Amino acid sequence: MEGINIVVNKNVELLFIDYDPQYMKIVKVMLEQGKRLSGEIIHLTHDVEDGLHILRQRDTIEMIVLHIKSDKPLVKRTLTKLRRISLAEIMVIALFENEDDISDLYRYGMNYFVAPIYKPDMAVAYFESFIERHRLLPGIRCMKEAEHIRAIAKMQCGDITIDPERLTVERSGQMIDLTTLEFKVLHLLASNEGIVLTPEQIFEYVWKERYTNNSSVVNCIHGLRSKIEPDPANPIYIITKYGTGYKFVSK
Repeated sequence: MEGINIVVNKNVELLFIDYDPQYMKIVKVMLEQGKRLSGEIIHLTHDVEDGLHILRQRDTIEMIVLHIKSDKPLVKRTLTKLRRISLAEIMVIALFENEDDISDLYRYGMNYFVAPIYKPDMAVAYFESFIERHRLLPGIRCMKEAEHIRAIAKMQCGDITIDPERLTVERSGQMIDLTTLEFKVLHLLASNEGIVLTPEQIFEYVWKERYTNNSSVVNCIHGLRSKIEPDPANPIYIITKYGTGYKFVSK
């Protein structure tokens, strides 16, 4: 089903996924008649997959309203799919009475819960509150922004400073000359500090090619250690987990 767009201007974008047209139809009429959210773009669909498609196309969506059947596994699956794509705030409207069930949904990425027994006016009031917070405290609004910030943020790892924006690395204030591939491998490892990455993962992320069990990663790690480690024979930053891969440790 095609999403329905109500365009006033491009201040805030909201996505409504509503399996029952009646509830959101009432909310939609309230919004249009009362102009209580004037200045917003509202995407309305009655199908989860269509909602996911809209999210992939519109990474500027900042709030998702999910009106869904009270089927806990279904809600969990849907929240998981939404969170793989978006950092937007998620309101769930569903008929759950068990507090443990509701608490569990927060662990899957829900931010706010409304039971459909309440009047739609409650949902509209929450939209207004969300938008006021957005206007007063603008921040990271979507996955794309988070990934961009992570990609350019300067990192301080012990006495090593990694600057992705300038593609520079310093140790104790002294500039270290790395190749482009060495820099990318170091940045990848440091961005996942403490996590063991396999040679396959490193190669496919940095080289953008399918791994063929070649020596490229090993050679690159060897070159990195010779430049950033105080004693390359006894590395303290890039640690080998034999049989698995490599991890970065800053302390």
